[in-house]
Amino acid sequence: MSGFLTGTLVVMVPLLAGPFLHERIRLRHLGAALAALAGVFVLTRPDSVHINIGDVMTLGCAFSFAMQMIYVQKYSREDNSLILAFYQALAVGVLCLPAAVWGEGFKGLNLPEVWGSALYMAAFCTALAFYLQCRFQPQTSAQAAAVIFSLEPVFAALFAHFTIGEAAPNFVGAGLILAGMAAAEWKK
Repeated sequence: MSGFLTGTLVVMVPLLAGPFLHERIRLRHLGAALAALAGVFVLTRPDSVHINIGDVMTLGCAFSFAMQMIYVQKYSREDNSLILAFYQALAVGVLCLPAAVWGEGFKGLNLPEVWGSALYMAAFCTALAFYLQCRFQPQTSAQAAAVIFSLEPVFAALFAHFTIGEAAPNFVGAGLILAGMAAAEWKK
């Protein structure tokens, strides 16, 4: 369920682009977003329509990420992408540290593997990812970027399949996401 709810950002971005980026919703981007969302649904197969507090928090996260994509589109340029990425990474650290301490305490801080994992995640999964997004997202639209980002569950499923032997991803779901991505980026 969480994977599907996170995938709703694909539809949120085109809807939010109008008021925040002063763009009209392009039919092809909305269609691409709906195809990608259907693909995420098929891929993640949520087994319940029961909404709990975790689902509400996940929707809030999807909305926040959609807004982040909108603001990257609005404010990022080639000459400021490093600075914008730095401030985003700093904000993530400042905002997440209290939640991490509250949720986990200070467990494992004496273990070098905890510090190694934290440094790896901070450098590559946060700072580098923010930089690459700030540097290259302005070359497309926020709507198309959201559809491209919907490939995350496809790559996660493939990674889990090849590294820990989970079931192969549903290729119908993956195909719908790829079709959405192609539709979003297709030029006349």
